[in-house]
Formats: sequence, structure tokens, C-alpha cells
Amino acid sequence: MSSCRTCLSLPRDDARAVAELWTSLAPDSSIDQVVELEGQGDPVLIDLTIAGTSYQILGAGGMGEPTMATSFSLTVPDQESLDRFWDGLLAAGGAELECAWIRDPYGFFWQVVPQVFVDATGDPDPAVRQAAVETIWTQRRVDAAAVERAVEAARG
Repeated sequence: MSSCRTCLSLPRDDARAVAELWTSLAPDSSIDQVVELEGQGDPVLIDLTIAGTSYQILGAGGMGEPTMATSFSLTVPDQESLDRFWDGLLAAGGAELECAWIRDPYGFFWQVVPQVFVDATGDPDPAVRQAAVETIWTQRRVDAAAVERAVEAARG
């Protein structure tokens, strides 16, 4: 059986904290396996699931700074889930950016959107898609109710 997942290299002393933060905030997330070398203390490999997707953290030292070019796109079911994730990253030292982007305290970039936005961007009506996208262009943290209002207005 073959499989593929993203592996993220982090300093060994950050690996466990990153896995714990992400899995504590994102729905349908868990730390699945931690591999430690005897006498080394900090983990070498952590297998985790974030919102149903498998990842691996390699605690071998950072191999470069994270950039927006490779980021996480997290879809959550509702505003409550979005706020829980967003507030958790901010409380841990994250920073808000434009258009639904937030940088976590470890330098990784996340775009966090509610399902209503994803549904609207998949709508066959180009006016609905445009309204949804233009709405988040004016926001930092996405307001799901504002996206819903814009979509309804576009539908007439």
C-alpha cells in the first residue's frame, strides 16, 4: 500500500508543542504516533491528523522558514469553529493577516474559512462566487454571516 503526506521539518524542541497546538484547535484532529529516540527526549517524528488530513512532523531542526507559498487551508463548519481555531492561535502568539490569513506562533500560515465560503466559491453562478471572494477581501477573520449575506444579495 502506498501513501503520501506532507512532512514538516521543525526544531526538535518545538515539534511536540506544534502538534499539540494544532490538534487541540482544529476539528477532527489527533496526534497519532510519536517516535522518540532513546535518551534524546524530544520527538524525532510525530504523525498527526489535522482536520482529517495526515501530516508528519520531523523534529530534526528547521530547514528554512515557512512562507505563504506553502500554507494550510482549513475549512471549518461554522463561525464557532473558526473563532475557536483563530482565537487559539492568537492566544498562543499568532498574528492576524489580511483576507482570512493568520500566522501561527511557529511561523506557519493558515487561511481559515467557513464551509459557507467554500460552498459559495463552488457555486455555478459567477456573481455568487465573486460576492463571496470580495467579502473576505475586506476582512481579516472571516465573518460567516457576512459571507452568507453577500451570497444572498448576489442571488437576488
